[in-house]
Amino acid sequence: MNMHCRFLIALGVGLLSFQAIGAGVVVDRHIAAKNLTAEEAEVWKAEDEYWGRSGCCGHEDLVSSGKWLDYLADDAMVWSGAGPQSKSSMKMWHDAEGAYEGTRLDFELYPQATVIHGNMAILYYRFRVVTLTKDSPNKPSVSNGSFVDVWVRDRPGARWKYITWNLVKD
Repeated sequence: MNMHCRFLIALGVGLLSFQAIGAGVVVDRHIAAKNLTAEEAEVWKAEDEYWGRSGCCGHEDLVSSGKWLDYLADDAMVWSGAGPQSKSSMKMWHDAEGAYEGTRLDFELYPQATVIHGNMAILYYRFRVVTLTKDSPNKPSVSNGSFVDVWVRDRPGARWKYITWNLVKD
């Protein structure tokens, strides 16, 4: 893909999400990925479902039902501003902060690399997300950044689950 084409795509992302730019684009309208293997597409599908967990963008509302926790391994551990956070800690803080969080309107993920070793997958990607906050319900907020997410599964064919992630906001 030449630079001119990449520039036009980047320019259009803020206006609308795209489903396919050419052969090999798979997964979903929220993930701008090309030429994924079947195994890579499977883990990126789990990533997309988790990003849509609040019910945005045509996804099931996993937050209200509590099913978002099903996407976390029991021994998941992530780094938060306060330090390492377990699955039970994530749930506690999610419940406590829920009344103050915003509503996700849309998102797009830009895969940079995917590494799969057996039952572990590491996803490197940039993101763009649009939310409405309770403080500014009439003014959409756009944020960008990058993630490194590590997913695991018990065996081939089993459901992918987060074990950890790292976020860097722009």
